[in-house]
Amino acid sequence: MWISVTLQKLHITIEPFGFLFVMATVIQSVPKQYILSYKVCRSHYGFNLNLSDCYGSNQTHSVSKQSTLETSDHIESYASILNMYGSLINHILSALFVLLFGPLSNQYGTKFLMVAPVIGQIISTLILMANYFADSLPAEFLLFGDMSIGVLGGRATFVMAVNTYIVDVTLEEIRTIRLAIMAGVIAMAVQISSQLISAVIYNLGGYLAIWLSALAHYGAAYLYTRDYFSWNHSDFTLYTATFSFVEILGTLLLLPLLSDYLRFSDTLIGILSSSGKVLSYLFIAFAASSTIVYLSTLGHVLSLGITVVIRSLLSKLVKADEISHVYSFVAVLESIVPLIALVSFDSLYKATRDLFSATVFLVEMGIEIILLTAFVGVLILQKKEKANSVRPASNYYLSPFKRPKK
Repeated sequence: MWISVTLQKLHITIEPFGFLFVMATVIQSVPKQYILSYKVCRSHYGFNLNLSDCYGSNQTHSVSKQSTLETSDHIESYASILNMYGSLINHILSALFVLLFGPLSNQYGTKFLMVAPVIGQIISTLILMANYFADSLPAEFLLFGDMSIGVLGGRATFVMAVNTYIVDVTLEEIRTIRLAIMAGVIAMAVQISSQLISAVIYNLGGYLAIWLSALAHYGAAYLYTRDYFSWNHSDFTLYTATFSFVEILGTLLLLPLLSDYLRFSDTLIGILSSSGKVLSYLFIAFAASSTIVYLSTLGHVLSLGITVVIRSLLSKLVKADEISHVYSFVAVLESIVPLIALVSFDSLYKATRDLFSATVFLVEMGIEIILLTAFVGVLILQKKEKANSVRPASNYYLSPFKRPKK
């Protein structure tokens, strides 16, 4: 009963569009790493090679078995460098775009900010296709695809525009639920695309089919490739799928339940979310078995709720004509911070892997403790403000027999 009433109040409109956009970005980016390696292989070892030859799968080729490891390391290293440059170009340009054009949504609406990233993704897809079919184009040409995405806003601008639209058309009492559904839909699109759709499309028509489907739908988020339990690719894929399932379930079901039915405040939900992540990182850092690692995913059941409640709180604290400015700044942070975190955590892991390989998780736990402390501080301030707002100005007004002097 509660669910049906809540759905009637929500008036879902923009969420399917967000789902398709994110799905298309993930579908498109599935072959990108392969194409990078493929192009590096061909440019360094000749135009008549397959990627399997460079990695030594074809033992009849002149590339000797002894040089296979050296060759594959070179390919992966240079492809990773190009991928890093592409990410930098994409995120930096996206941050500049949303910083310049995001605040204009107050005057001109959010349609342009939703359409521009779609155009950027289409151009990027065409560049990928051109690079695949034109053997003479070098691997570096793929960077123009990242540039086209970034210069037209990228996913950061799209998400900012969608959330701004939701705030504009949604009442405060259900705003947190609506933002939570949008976050859950985006997370679901990433998982469905990366775990299922891409494999199906590739089996039907190869990389060309993937690109053609991406023109109708679209990124890609390939997160996390190693852990200190020495799992193989299949093991870690199963873990990430479980992790994402817990996040999506918590965002789409538990968070609305807490916010709408149990009437938990945004700040209290933020405290629960941060607390769960603190415990999760603690479990991972000192896990003695794979079972403990899987159990730690439960701590992330509300992890997506942190960004949801922060957006919701901001929309209720600032004036309506200032929301786009604030959300633009949040979008900039969402573009830049992951790059800084990626470099920092990667360097930290390499520096501490021999001392204590789980140090990176303890650092992440420390960051979450800081965020948890901030949420607690906000909750205390809110309670004080509420108490002051209902308290009489002085004890003089408590007496029903006295009236203030005129």
